[in-house]
Amino acid sequence: MILEQRSCGVDAKYRFDSYRANWRYTFFENPDWMSKAGVTGKICDAEITLRQGGVTATKSNIGFVPQLHFNGERWLDNRSRDP
Repeated sequence: MILEQRSCGVDAKYRFDSYRANWRYTFFENPDWMSKAGVTGKICDAEITLRQGGVTATKSNIGFVPQLHFNGERWLDNRSRDP
């Protein structure tokens, strides 16, 4: 995502990109319910540029965010299950 803004003689450009990869494992599944767990790795890439007159300043940053996720599903009947 790129945002550009001009205000008070200052040109600003903001760029925020993110990428993620997921892995999920099903621990238990039967006709009534299911439980899963997994991990996600998210990489965030950001850059901010400010320009005023002939002066330009840029700050960039790359970060990694690990995330855990858990899922539990209980079906009321066969009609509520995904096909």
